[in-house]
Amino acid sequence: MFVTLLQRLRPLRGLPLWARYLATALIVLCCFGLRYLMSGTGEGESLPLYLMFVPAVIVSSFAFDRGSGFFAVALSAVLGLYFFVEPHQSFGLHHIGEVLRLVVFVVVGSLTAAIIEALRSTVDELEETRRRLAGEYVLLSAADQQKDLLLADLNHRIKNHLQSIIGLISMSARKVEDKESARAALEATASRLAVLGRVYDRLQVNRNVATLDARDFISNLCADLKATIGELRPIAIRVDAEPIDLDSNRAVTLGLIINELVTNALKYAFPDGREGEIKLDFARTPTGLCLSISDDGSGMAAMREGATGVRLVKALARQLGGRADWSGPPGTRVEIKFADEKGAQQVF
Repeated sequence: MFVTLLQRLRPLRGLPLWARYLATALIVLCCFGLRYLMSGTGEGESLPLYLMFVPAVIVSSFAFDRGSGFFAVALSAVLGLYFFVEPHQSFGLHHIGEVLRLVVFVVVGSLTAAIIEALRSTVDELEETRRRLAGEYVLLSAADQQKDLLLADLNHRIKNHLQSIIGLISMSARKVEDKESARAALEATASRLAVLGRVYDRLQVNRNVATLDARDFISNLCADLKATIGELRPIAIRVDAEPIDLDSNRAVTLGLIINELVTNALKYAFPDGREGEIKLDFARTPTGLCLSISDDGSGMAAMREGATGVRLVKALARQLGGRADWSGPPGTRVEIKFADEKGAQQVF
């Protein structure tokens, strides 16, 4: 309430100095007139001499600045001394009691004016600080929004660049007609670059760190692979992934591993158009994170030790700080274990 009152009286402090002092004088004269009327009826004789001037000091100190409260004290002391202290209409002080009353009023009134003006100055400074902080908050919010826009623009540009590279490599692959190995290499490169595009497409800022949700990323990646490689084949891809936040670097590496293993399974694990299932699990374990990809296809014969895909998966697993293990038959199972970013111990 006190702060609200001071804020509402703020426009009065913008008046010229002479206007503020004139208004202070009028307030003091009002209190003087009331005291004068009460003294004429005899009711004011029981009241302390300067009591009626205290409201004038308080109101002037609240409403104005530049010493208006002190001016009210001085004017009240002069009027009281001249009109109410005997001998009347003189400035004589013949009794020690009158001197003490005048001194007490001046001291108490001056302290009151000083305290009120100090409180008002403090409130004004706090209000100015609040406005400044509010302005800085708006600037910080705008900067944060600008950062998000810049990140979105950067992701859009990188994705477009990757799409251009993929298009060029795919075009080159179509021109290679006499070398199946060259065509396959170019197509595999284009598929790996597409993983980068999928990562950037789902990247988001979370607590100032660029992350993506593993469940959505892996599910959409497998759906894309099924659509591009095994769309017309009776092969089901089952994904069971926990919603774990991954930074962009780990997401790219994990995406490349999944791309390599699922692509190989779609191409080689189910010859002669046979039916089958590829299952992918990604979860947090007591010792870290674990990615498991298995199929019920033709087994280890489709993945030779030393093959390019095997070497690539092992190298990518080492980048994650873990290792890749193959098992089977029946079918093929690849398990990649690596440390959790949140602090799980690596025990491999």
